[in-house]
Amino acid sequence: EEFQHLLVRLMSMLYCAALQQVARMKDEQFDIIDNFGIDDDKLAYLESKEDKCEVLLQWIQRLLCDNIKKDILTASPPIMSRIFHELSRGIVNLQNARKIAEFVFPFPYAQMISVLLMVQWFCVPFITFSIVESWWLASGMAFLSVLTFWSINFIAMELEMPYGDDLNDLPIANMMKDFNCSLRTLMEQSCQLPPSFEFLPEHRELTVRPWTAEISGRNSLRQGRKLERSSTKIGAGLTDQSGASLTSHNR
Repeated sequence: EEFQHLLVRLMSMLYCAALQQVARMKDEQFDIIDNFGIDDDKLAYLESKEDKCEVLLQWIQRLLCDNIKKDILTASPPIMSRIFHELSRGIVNLQNARKIAEFVFPFPYAQMISVLLMVQWFCVPFITFSIVESWWLASGMAFLSVLTFWSINFIAMELEMPYGDDLNDLPIANMMKDFNCSLRTLMEQSCQLPPSFEFLPEHRELTVRPWTAEISGRNSLRQGRKLERSSTKIGAGLTDQSGASLTSHNR
């Protein structure tokens, strides 16, 4: 139990540190699972480091290795190797996200695009009016062509930084809350242990029923059998009606 509680706290801190590295927000103080009980010296060391994800990842990997030696983690080696593989994939994906956040679009390209858009905005009306005779059709074509290119440019500017506070950006704060909620759910006793199962002869029928929270256990089995019988009766009734109508039509 001590291992589990320490692991979920380190994972919450790791996810928070990763989001803080890529986020460009006014408030980057995200919520984590309470780290009370962790060594104060270790926490002070973590705060002194710029790249907290590297430290937290090292702590998690070392924690897993120590508990493998203590026979607390008794899963087979292929499963354990998958855990380390997923951790390494996570840090690689974080580095890819940092490329988007830290390496902005080149400034000369951005200025060149802005200048060309202004040239296009100035030239398109004259070219359109010289080709199209109808003034209202020429005005509409010039307006739509200019609007299209400027809209594409503004959409690209919005997608350039998805880790901010804008309405179209990723909900980073909600992502942190959802991750903490998932960790808390995994720590619940009912989540860690599979349910018991009382096998009955009726289970061999593999009855299909709607999934509702009000029906459970034997009542669910009875309800499912009632629904199956009612659907069978309805199908039989429709078959009889169709057969009778076909007979009368042949007559």
